[in-house]
Parts: sequence; structure tokens; C-alpha cells
Amino acid sequence: MSREEFGEYVSRVMKQKGLKAVDVERRSGNKIDRSHVSKIMRGLETNPSANAMMALATGLGVNGHEVFTAVTGCTLEEGEMPVPALEFLALMERVAMDAELTNAVRGLVGLSQKGRQALLKMLRLHGEESQAGRPERSGSKKKR
Repeated sequence: MSREEFGEYVSRVMKQKGLKAVDVERRSGNKIDRSHVSKIMRGLETNPSANAMMALATGLGVNGHEVFTAVTGCTLEEGEMPVPALEFLALMERVAMDAELTNAVRGLVGLSQKGRQALLKMLRLHGEESQAGRPERSGSKKKR
């Protein structure tokens, strides 16, 4: 079975809940425009911003993680828990306030699923090394 495209996901949820694009706009507190919702439904917008994903989730009445999963195709591994909404929002606020983090997220979003998985694996390994103490780099001089 093939993966449901983002636009198909949005259309399905709206149909299930009897919503039109204008309803999603209104329910989001006008944080996402009905024309943006329509573009998503038609597959013309496939890479929404974090703010657009959260506004869409609010407008659809679903969890933000569900929208993120629909956009990226990434699913939770067994036993893994989604990031709680408040933690996610705090992270996005940090990203929005730091140009370097914003650029890093832009690069991450542009990666293929395989690329994201490889990067996440590398980051996990880096985190494990940091927790165990930094290994010495070859060729570095020891302080005496």
C-alpha cells in the first residue's frame, strides 16, 4: 500500500470532519489562509512551514505531530513517543529566534527521508559521544 500524500491526508481529514477550507481558516484563528489550505489539498504546497503546520493542525482539530507525519512521511518507531506540543512549540520558538538554527532546519526539511535518517543517526551518535566524554581528536596536543 502506498503512502498517503500530504494533500490527500488534509482532504481526507476535512471530509471526515465535514470541513471546508474556510472552516479550517476560521478554526485556526486565521493563522492559515483558505487559499493556502486549498493549495495543500491540490498538492501545490508540499513543504509548509512549522507555523503553517501548527495552524493547519489547529484548524483541522488534530495533533500537530499528525500533520508533521503527513508532511514528512516519518512515522514513530516502536515505543517512541511524539514530542509533546508545548516542547515542540518551545523548540520552534528557539529555531525562529536563531538564524543558524533556522538555516539548519531548512536544510533538514530539504533532505530525502534517507538523508534525514542518516543525519539523525549521526546526531544520536554525536550525543552518545558527548555524554561519554569527548574523545580526543587524532593529532591534538595534550595539555601538560
